Amino acid sequence: MSNTKIQIKRSTVTSTPTDGSLSAGELAYSFVSGKLFSGNSAGTGVVEIGGKFYIDTTVAAFDKVNAVAVGANSYATSVGAGSNAYAVTVGTSGETSSKQLSPQSID
Repeated sequence: MSNTKIQIKRSTVTSTPTDGSLSAGELAYSFVSGKLFSGNSAGTGVVEIGGKFYIDTTVAAFDKVNAVAVGANSYATSVGAGSNAYAVTVGTSGETSSKQLSPQSID
């Protein structure tokens, strides 16, 4: 095996490498933006390819989706007609709650 080291350029000052500063396929990481970059195929520009910023964004999106999924485990029904409409919610544990709806509160 060879003892070749792969080194990634890194910066604590700039958020994005300048165009042309990375060779084709060369990697750079910015601690300022939390992003990983690669030089484009021509070596004249940079492409964002990952990093902590994207991991944090993905985790936040999954947290929101999971919160919606938990809420989807209960359901709401509407009972009544006209100005006497009620919303009845049955939770996952069987608890219920109801609220009288006014015409102005229905959007």
